[in-house]
Amino acid sequence: MRIGAFSDKYGVGKDTIRFYMKLELLNPEKKGGQYIFCERDEETLKEILKLKKLEFTLKEISVIALHRTLGKLTSCCDREPFIKKLDEIKEKIEGLREISKELEEELEKKKDIRLGKESGINILYLGMIKCINCGKNLEILSGRVEENQIIDGELRCSCGKGYKISRGILVINKQSSSEEMTEEVMGEYLKETNEEFKKSLYQQLDCLVKKYKKIDKKNKIILDLGSGFGFFFREIVDKLKSEDVYIAIDHKIDRLRFLKNIMDKKEKKNIIYICSDFTEIPLAEETVDVVVDAWGSSGYRIGGNNDLLKKINNLIKKDAELLGAYMVTDKAGEGTGLSQEIVKNLNIEASRSELLSLDYKLEENYFEPRVVDSKHENFINKGSKIAGYVVYGKRWS
Repeated sequence: MRIGAFSDKYGVGKDTIRFYMKLELLNPEKKGGQYIFCERDEETLKEILKLKKLEFTLKEISVIALHRTLGKLTSCCDREPFIKKLDEIKEKIEGLREISKELEEELEKKKDIRLGKESGINILYLGMIKCINCGKNLEILSGRVEENQIIDGELRCSCGKGYKISRGILVINKQSSSEEMTEEVMGEYLKETNEEFKKSLYQQLDCLVKKYKKIDKKNKIILDLGSGFGFFFREIVDKLKSEDVYIAIDHKIDRLRFLKNIMDKKEKKNIIYICSDFTEIPLAEETVDVVVDAWGSSGYRIGGNNDLLKKINNLIKKDAELLGAYMVTDKAGEGTGLSQEIVKNLNIEASRSELLSLDYKLEENYFEPRVVDSKHENFINKGSKIAGYVVYGKRWS
């Protein structure tokens, strides 16, 4: 039969058959300019396909074919390649068993099992929470308290201002996203955001986590401005010391609930969740040892507000440390696809100047502009380019 019929009969492409001919595994006769495949060629192809199924390489198959033909009816070299291949397969199976075991262990770690009760606002930390109107202490007016933590209730100032605690989150003011924040939404963000931008976020986050190791203060209070998806928080939560207090701030209540639901499944840490605008954080003056601004203020900067850190500087200790990651442009902003207004507001020099004006000595890293293509970053036009600016800052009292 001709190559077309031969190919169709065994479901093997013509190019593959020609390749086998080039390797001299198949040697059909040529008649009138056409290759004619006989019954012997069919048996050879069947043997090739069988050996490929047994994971022999074409080079190994070629050796086997030669030995079987030239050593026919003898045991010469016929068993050796099969013994060797069997040993290889057994070794591979053992390796796969080890991989399977490790995968099962990883899945066991990731089981959605609640390790503790729902967390709340620890009564011990009420002293650092102040009224945003008059700066006075707050008292518990009512609430559900479990293990010294307020899960639901209300705090009240002597000036009459009240503050609600809902599911362990202190609510000053709140916004809701267009869709409820869940792990599924987090998964959609990762799937729908372009690889180039995700790589940029990964590089910046990796750099930021490494800079966190520079902070060696004990009993530190960490303020996270705009915790959002919790990219940074989720990376370092296991590195928090038992005496540390982490304050997660976001003005979107659903993001904080998403983050809190994740953290409530972990070993208990000292975490305070506050839903508020950055300019209405209910903390006492000079409370914070470490400021984390992992893209949190970038949204403010896009709107032209480049002095957020100045506005909250009264909450920060004189010898504070800063970890920052910012979306930035260079001065010209050429080729970014961004409007001139956004280029101006995200100017890297403006970000650097604000930090220096607050007396931070900076260790800086710059990440080249990357294309952004994500419906979740809706403040940036599709196809625009944004650079990254990561800093560790330290100041002395």
